Amino acid sequence: MVNSATTLGSRIQALHTDYVHCIDDDRLEEWPDFFTEAGRYRVITRENHELGLPVSLIYCDGRGMLADRISAMRTARCRLSPAADTSTAWSTARVT
Repeated sequence: MVNSATTLGSRIQALHTDYVHCIDDDRLEEWPDFFTEAGRYRVITRENHELGLPVSLIYCDGRGMLADRISAMRTARCRLSPAADTSTAWSTARVT
């Protein structure tokens, strides 16, 4: 019999791995699908967090705003020089 906590933990790990690979593989148009329709995405500085200040560097309220953010980033990225490196290195191992 499989322990439900183990099953949940495996599902969470798989979700995290899929999330990270989506970003690392530059499949950013799929990234908003990891959020609910009303999900929020915020990037806040450590200093603001520690001071209890709610100001975010990035604030997206809803999946539509996340998709707009990706579109804007793609537009800005195409204007960067070809040598500009905007890649990440967050991947966790994916076992298949």
